[in-house]
Amino acid sequence: MASAWKYDVNANLKSGSESTEDEAGVSSDIQLKGDVGAMANFVAETLTFGRDTKDETKLSYSKKIGEGLLSSSTLGYWTMSEDGKTISMAAWDNKAGKEKAPVNYTIVELTDDKLVLMKEGEDTKKIYKKK
Repeated sequence: MASAWKYDVNANLKSGSESTEDEAGVSSDIQLKGDVGAMANFVAETLTFGRDTKDETKLSYSKKIGEGLLSSSTLGYWTMSEDGKTISMAAWDNKAGKEKAPVNYTIVELTDDKLVLMKEGEDTKKIYKKK
């Protein structure tokens, strides 16, 4: 987990088209390439997990959307369940000076170069590749 993970736009499109094919019988293979693919990757989310630099006993994360001057970042803390199947991410609220309520994600798949998360209460998977 202690890595940077980039949202894989094309893998998520493929996953969505496969579920549409299963449900509706409509087949498609959408791939974003060229300038459109570059733009989609430019604004794609990057998750970075690690230890907090100020308090080594805490695990922190950064969620960054976009790159360069046009990016926006969210910082927070994360924990993993004892069985290693769920992570809870609590974003830091700068205005309130405290953590927001945690959001739970099920780890559907974790390999050396792929992370698949599913937000609690949702059916859509988010596929990330190691950055």
